[in-house]
Amino acid sequence: MVERGLSSSLGRPGTAVKLQLKPMKHTHVNRVLEIEKATFDPAWTDISFHILIDRGCQCWILEEDSSIAGYSICQVESAVAHILNLCVRRGSRGRGLGRMLLDHLLKNVRPGIEYAVLEVRKSNRKALRLYRSSGFQSYSIKPGYYPKGIGREDAIVLVKRFS
Repeated sequence: MVERGLSSSLGRPGTAVKLQLKPMKHTHVNRVLEIEKATFDPAWTDISFHILIDRGCQCWILEEDSSIAGYSICQVESAVAHILNLCVRRGSRGRGLGRMLLDHLLKNVRPGIEYAVLEVRKSNRKALRLYRSSGFQSYSIKPGYYPKGIGREDAIVLVKRFS
């Protein structure tokens, strides 16, 4: 383990890949921002990541060998853990890395948390499948929450109860 990180390995026999979950630091933001910009439109800015790190949010990176394969950010307020962002870079998707990031967040929320909550695009079927398979249930719809081309897209609010 490195920096309170979690080490693991994946891969076919003879092709193991070393994975490490580590707290996100300011020095990681530029590499995280590359994944963010390649995935989301509009993307968060570097300032957003720096502010969330400074606020003490649970900000994690998943390193695959020496590169960042994904990241997650969770803000805890009162009895609610709000998952703000969870992303795996395009070339690393479909291998369970999103599940690893999500499981890590859910296992490491502080005692007393009653709910985890997040918003996801209505069209993001893979993310919906991941969250629902982890015990999240649909709670509500936020109409027009996300920008989409010239229009807007609804967000589905998902909630997981811990107690």
